[in-house]
Amino acid sequence: MGTKIKLIRDFDGKVCGREPYNCYVVMIPYGNEKGELEWEMTLIPTSKDVTIGYLPMTSNVVIEQAFKFLGKIYGWGGSFSANDCSGLVRQVYACFGFELPRNSEAIAETYDLGGRECFAMIPSKKLELLEKVPAGTLLTMEGHMMICLGMVGKEPYVISSCATYISPEDGSGRLVEPYGVFVSNLELLRKNGKTWLESIKYFQWKEY
Repeated sequence: MGTKIKLIRDFDGKVCGREPYNCYVVMIPYGNEKGELEWEMTLIPTSKDVTIGYLPMTSNVVIEQAFKFLGKIYGWGGSFSANDCSGLVRQVYACFGFELPRNSEAIAETYDLGGRECFAMIPSKKLELLEKVPAGTLLTMEGHMMICLGMVGKEPYVISSCATYISPEDGSGRLVEPYGVFVSNLELLRKNGKTWLESIKYFQWKEY
């Protein structure tokens, strides 16, 4: 997601032996046997999940892109050809023209996205802010980043790619290992016993 491919406009001819009906004609880079960069012309059907230019950045579109990862495996640093929390955010936001840093702390301090520090705020104040920020806002705590989906009643929900968390349900401190992209509230616990809500350190308040 968010990958840019060179589009050939107004192409007149055949590609791979066929007329490019209902297809985009594109150039794909690859490395030849000598390790040199070469380009190959190919077709991408217009029915594929591609678009010409960047997507319009609205709350609905941010969430729509994020949900395309729902249920996919977690991959720390891109392992398993998958995404960790910051990798998910980078791919989603690349669709809108943002080239974000690799890790969550650096993304949190990206002021083009309206990065604001809120670590010292009490949970009730953070909840007040979450009621005001647009869906699609980025939330960051130490070592983890989430995309805010909005409020259900008085409870905020997020989507993120996460390896583990501590279950808050029975007080047993059970380690839950989803290793994937899922939706949750902010009552999940960290190893230090604090909730995700308590642990939020930065939020990106960007008006769409």
